[in-house]
Amino acid sequence: MCSGYRDPEQVRIRDETQSTEQRALKQGLEPVSPPLSVNIDDQARNAFYAYHVSGTARTFDVIAHVYNQDPSNERLNASIEAVSLAFFNKFYLNSVTCGALDKYQLALRLLDRSLRSCHYVTEDSTLLSVLLLDLVEKMNSDDPLSAKGWMSHINGALALFKLRKTERCQDSVGLRLAVRLSTNLMISCVLSGSPLPPDLIQLRSDIEPLMKGDPKWQASGLVVKYGQLGSALQEGSLSSSDIITRATELDHELLLLTKLMPASWLYRTKNLPEISDRTLEQHYTIYPNTAVTQTWNLIRIMRIYLNRNIREHLLAETAPLSRFFHSASSDVSIKTIDSLAREVCASIPQYTTLRPPSQIKFTIETLRCHTVIFPLYVAGLYGSNTAEWVIKQLKYISDEVGIRAAKDAVDMLEKRQDRNLSVVFARLGSYTFAAC
Repeated sequence: MCSGYRDPEQVRIRDETQSTEQRALKQGLEPVSPPLSVNIDDQARNAFYAYHVSGTARTFDVIAHVYNQDPSNERLNASIEAVSLAFFNKFYLNSVTCGALDKYQLALRLLDRSLRSCHYVTEDSTLLSVLLLDLVEKMNSDDPLSAKGWMSHINGALALFKLRKTERCQDSVGLRLAVRLSTNLMISCVLSGSPLPPDLIQLRSDIEPLMKGDPKWQASGLVVKYGQLGSALQEGSLSSSDIITRATELDHELLLLTKLMPASWLYRTKNLPEISDRTLEQHYTIYPNTAVTQTWNLIRIMRIYLNRNIREHLLAETAPLSRFFHSASSDVSIKTIDSLAREVCASIPQYTTLRPPSQIKFTIETLRCHTVIFPLYVAGLYGSNTAEWVIKQLKYISDEVGIRAAKDAVDMLEKRQDRNLSVVFARLGSYTFAAC
């Protein structure tokens, strides 16, 4: 046994059970009996693995490598079961009796026991377990701006990582864990409005030489800059001219990244003889895979937000001559936002042109449909003449494909409220499907 290795304010593993349970109970409906004969635990693990481990996004493909090192590892198994049940319950069952909370509590107890041992505290399985429980916490939190537990697990994961030797990033498992930690911490900070910690910047700097040429990594680097700008905006430390300058520079960097995408990351345009119910215009775009689509749409969403800020601060200019020139620049921002919104809409039919609705059950196709809900929401909210079409697509995803988050998006769009995008992102469950 060992003591004194961790800061209890950083590694807070046990505090969130009650609040997680309360949120889950508030969100729950009447229990739904699964139609399949396979037990819930197996269905849940299959669903989670199909998206996060071996299938669509592979955001947690490291699970397979760590699990194979020690298949009997209790804390890792409990964490995998907890996140799988939470994932399956939130997006498919919506039942408070599926056992997700019990598994979460068991995983917390086993993990806390491991954190008291100098041997286990630096193991891959321990860090991975904390990252998985971070995902459980975020699946049960609708408001990153006020939820007490939004940052607790991910800060704990960072504290654990700092205890590991630097060379642990050099092997494939260590690198995967470092990238996952970096990405989850970055997204958590951006959504909660928390300043990006220096340790995150250092972690990214350590990983950088190993990630050259990876478009997802390059995009995530610009998300860091986006988060730093967002923090400065919240603090009110920038003048309007500073905001315009920084937002414009970052917008240009994002645009440049799209121009330098490797051939394997490019999409192709499919022209149609006429507009269909599933297309906004007489064409749509096809991407190599879901992760590539998500990265492109992430870039578009950031550019939409940046151009909205540019326009807002341009129009705030009061000097007559400056206002004349700024008004012209504002028109450019509007056109950019509209163009980006339509690009998002063009990326959607690849995921909504499914088999006949009567044949759609729980499939990889439904998992992929989740990834387009938040981009659709943004395109419908900020694009000109896109809202009606977007709402129609979201209703299709809700009513025919059976994804509840799409109905939430419809409700928010129809009210036309300019909500905080971080809160919308969390409410729609988009953190769960982030593939960066």
